[in-house]
Amino acid sequence: MTDTMEEMPTSTLKGRALQSAMQTLRGSVSFGGSTIIEKVHYKGFVNCDHPTRLPNEYTIQGLHDIFTNKKQMKLAQDENPLAGRGFKKAVLLMCSYDGFRLDMFSKAEEGAILHFTIDKVVAVKAIDRFVYIIVKRGKQDGKYTCQCIFVDAKLKTMPETIEKFLLEAMEDANRLGLSPLQNKKRGASIRDDEESARLRSLSEAFRTNADLVDTTGKMGLSQKAYLSDQAAKENDALTEEDRNKVQAMFDNSTTGKAALESKPWYHGDIERVVAERRLLDCPRGTFLIRVSSDKSNYSLSLVISGGKVRHFKILKTDQGRWNIQGHAQSYISVGALVMHYSEADITAEGDRCGQPCLDKS
Repeated sequence: MTDTMEEMPTSTLKGRALQSAMQTLRGSVSFGGSTIIEKVHYKGFVNCDHPTRLPNEYTIQGLHDIFTNKKQMKLAQDENPLAGRGFKKAVLLMCSYDGFRLDMFSKAEEGAILHFTIDKVVAVKAIDRFVYIIVKRGKQDGKYTCQCIFVDAKLKTMPETIEKFLLEAMEDANRLGLSPLQNKKRGASIRDDEESARLRSLSEAFRTNADLVDTTGKMGLSQKAYLSDQAAKENDALTEEDRNKVQAMFDNSTTGKAALESKPWYHGDIERVVAERRLLDCPRGTFLIRVSSDKSNYSLSLVISGGKVRHFKILKTDQGRWNIQGHAQSYISVGALVMHYSEADITAEGDRCGQPCLDKS
């Protein structure tokens, strides 16, 4: 039995139909689609090279100080005149499991302002309204660049959403053996200008705030950042052989189970009464995931209002996704389902996954 955040070698997928299948099965696991498209502001870049140490959250905190302090930015520009040279006009951020790109607000296939595949991304962190994305620069070790974007004040949760999305994509890439340190590459559909223009035109960011759209096709601020499931799908029809090939890549993978077992909330094959004992006297929102009694699915055991423990069966759909029995929405993995219900209510009383149950005795 496997958690379906599975490895799928992108290089083995040919054509947009198979790429679409990959995104449909594995896409944006907790944010409602396989792509984030949103209006952002680009603050520019600052290099953060170090010969032996990878950039980390402390590196990013220092970079945040530079980007938000004119005197410090002036010092950075004395070293590199191009540092911190962003754009006065807003730009369009597109994130997918392949990476991210920035475009001008246009319908045309103009080419990206910048784009990086996910195997180049070293670190991501949201601080207030800012998102810092550190990427490997060139092939030489120790060369890194931090790209800085920020959002309008009304989109308070968007930086954290972007951070979570890209971290999920990085984790997925690492399981595929694609990382900056390994110098391995994955598919570069994020560089496809034609496809990016098509997705832009389908996004809520393009369709909303018509008063901000000018004759050149520039887009305004969206209230909803994501493509609908329908818009995210390719028009190309998959053959049955293609579908079987894609599903087999998920079903035959063994690392998904290992990934699931590494989660602190996963308690494995335990009985219902054991789950209830472990959750006894725990605060509301404490939860665990266990193998269901039928041994073919999972169960979510959650402390709800009133201190009671309620059990929700997690079923695998025919498409290889996971949902809570009775809920329409499905997710690419059990981990994605947990992430979603840490931010959304499971019950009408407002219960959701809070802190994991760490007692496995």
